[in-house]
Amino acid sequence: DEDASVRAAATHALTELGAKSEFREIVLGLDDLDDSVREMTLASFLKLEIASSPELIRTLEHLLKDSNVRIRARAAVVLIYLGEPRLANSFLSRLIQSKIPDKRAIAVDAFREIASNAKNGLPFKFDLVLRAMSDPNPIVRRGAVRVAVYLKDDAVYKMVASHLADNDAGVRRAASESLKQVWPASRGVVLQALTEM
Repeated sequence: DEDASVRAAATHALTELGAKSEFREIVLGLDDLDDSVREMTLASFLKLEIASSPELIRTLEHLLKDSNVRIRARAAVVLIYLGEPRLANSFLSRLIQSKIPDKRAIAVDAFREIASNAKNGLPFKFDLVLRAMSDPNPIVRRGAVRVAVYLKDDAVYKMVASHLADNDAGVRRAASESLKQVWPASRGVVLQALTEM
C-alpha cells in the first residue's frame, strides 16, 4: 500500500495474530522508507520469536547506523534478543551516555525491553541502568527505575525505594509501580524506606 500507516498497521495486525508464516512479508518492512513501518517491523520480531540468520543479523547491524535513533535502538534490542550483543551493547552504552536526554531515555527504554524479554540473565552492563537512576532528567530516571527491578536484588530494590521520595511525581509513581511488580520480594525494603521518610 502507498500509505505508510496502512503498512505499519498491517505489520502490527500480522504480529498480533502470531502470523509467523508471513515473516518473509513482514521482514520486507525493514527496507521501508517510512520510520514507523521499520519500527513496527522491528517490534514484531520479539513477539513472533523469529529465528536468527546471517542475513538478518547483517541487516540489523546495518540498521544500527540508521538516521533515526529509535530504529537504531530497536535494532539493538533485536540483535541482543537473537544472541548477537556485541555491536548492540556498544551502541546502547554510547546512547545512554549521550548529552541529549531524549537519547538517554530511548536507551533506557531499550534496556527495559531487553530485560523484559531476557530468558537467561540480563545481557547488558546493568551499571549503566543504575547510573541512569540518578540522571538529572526525570524521564530517564523513570525509565531506569522501571528497568532496575529486573535485576531482582535487594540492594537494587533499596535504590528504587529511595525514588519514592524523588522530587518528580512521575519518578515516584514509577518507583512505586516497579516495587509492586516484584512484591513480596521488595516488601522489607519498601517498609524500611517508608519508616525512614
